Amino acid sequence: MASIVRFVARGNTYTFPTDPGDQDFRTNFAELAARAARLPGASGGFDEYGVGRAPSAIGSVQHSFFLVSDTRSGMQALRDAVYKMADWGVGTLVQSMSDGTERFCYARVNNINMPEKRHMHSELFQQVQISWQVSDPYWYKPGTEQIYDYSATPAWDNVALLWDGGGANATITNSGTVSITYNGSATTVARIVLSKLTAGTAWNPVVRRVVNGAVVDEMRWTYGIGQYQYVEMNPRAQRVRWVLHTTGNSVYDGYALGYFSAKHPDWMRLEPGSNSIQVLVDGDLQIFVRYLERYL
Repeated sequence: MASIVRFVARGNTYTFPTDPGDQDFRTNFAELAARAARLPGASGGFDEYGVGRAPSAIGSVQHSFFLVSDTRSGMQALRDAVYKMADWGVGTLVQSMSDGTERFCYARVNNINMPEKRHMHSELFQQVQISWQVSDPYWYKPGTEQIYDYSATPAWDNVALLWDGGGANATITNSGTVSITYNGSATTVARIVLSKLTAGTAWNPVVRRVVNGAVVDEMRWTYGIGQYQYVEMNPRAQRVRWVLHTTGNSVYDGYALGYFSAKHPDWMRLEPGSNSIQVLVDGDLQIFVRYLERYL
């Protein structure tokens, strides 16, 4: 069965007891904030979100487990270690899945409850209930986006960011299509990096996601990308960076310069299953597609 295994924040790690018989957890990640309004004289109501997906509710994770100590003084130390998490702020909450893989979400402790019951000998066998608030209510896996230094053991405990991910790149000349098979159960967003390694300039690249011949997502860079330059379009951070290696790794805010535009507020989405990414450019460049797998 799946279980909560770690909470990592600000250089601190709390590892939860692993006996599945002594713990359980639940989330509301599949709860949607649907809204419909009554219309005078009409049956039913008006769906304010049309035919699209309703937005997610504010996420929560509730976890229950037991602390076990051979001595009363030892139990107090175990309780204090749990209470410390209330001071850690937003961190990475990690769950281990039934197949042995791990998923994570970004959470903050909302409440810690440890009822002390003398007749239940809670000084030796203490029930703990923790709730976390999750502003982005999804579980994530790295996908092609390697977000932590995997030389650490365990991997999730080292929070050093990696710049590049593990996905493959494709070279595009004038036009081309990249096929992405996305394994998550919920729509995710893709970080796109356009890089120019050859001589010359690639002008006005357009990146599109096409479904049944229709363009549903589109990002445009209305300027050139010269040799040894790259443009990073990051919808998660709502950031566009234009990096010029030829001038000492100079970094410019491409969004502020006005060279970037997007059709959808999420910029570039990936749906579960097969995705077709089309690239149009005057010249040649390389495209890197990086994403986190998203699950409810």
